[in-house]
Amino acid sequence: MLFYEFISPAILIFAVLLLPLAVSDCTRWTDSRWLSDGANGYSTANFHFLDNLVCPSQNKTGCTIPRKTYQLTIERTLNITADGADADNIFTLAQNNYGPGRNYIAPPFITRSTTVSSTGISDIFLKVEPGINKTLGWIPFMLYSYGNLGNCTNATLNDVGVMAAAPYLMNDTNDNSVVAGAWSAFSNNITSSGAVSSAFRSSGSFVGFLSAIAVAMLCPTVL
Repeated sequence: MLFYEFISPAILIFAVLLLPLAVSDCTRWTDSRWLSDGANGYSTANFHFLDNLVCPSQNKTGCTIPRKTYQLTIERTLNITADGADADNIFTLAQNNYGPGRNYIAPPFITRSTTVSSTGISDIFLKVEPGINKTLGWIPFMLYSYGNLGNCTNATLNDVGVMAAAPYLMNDTNDNSVVAGAWSAFSNNITSSGAVSSAFRSSGSFVGFLSAIAVAMLCPTVL
């Protein structure tokens, strides 16, 4: 199973193109490339904070993050600045050029709201040992579409490289349509003064996918 901070070197190239856009419609998308987060690998950069618990060292039995339901909004993103109709235009181009091509219809590149419940997940995400600070989070799986803009009414945008990202849906174990993603938990030690240490490390909890099913065993269905 693969976890990575950056999806690919291409993201690093596009990330530097944080350019303000003038109002302009573009009709061409060239040099198209695409990929997606999934069971075999995903970016930890999309981590969404859900909960946190510091377990005092004096508590010899340990602590537990309460099980609950969380509301999440997963935003679609661009690596360049665009608002309103301009952004919609670019996301539409990104969506239409995502995937293997003929007869493939990509999910819409939109912001999605969802709920995730920790009721059924493994204790590994919720148990906190004495003297440990644990953060519980959710990592949404994203679609990534790369391309160069063309045929723009503002000619300065022609050949500008764009990366568009958006969450997608899958069916959970109860056959409900939910935003695809994985549970995650990070832990670090509490210092002798009682403060949380600055060193932030993974707890090794990247094993959950929705209802604590091993990520490596799931192949999500894109809707």
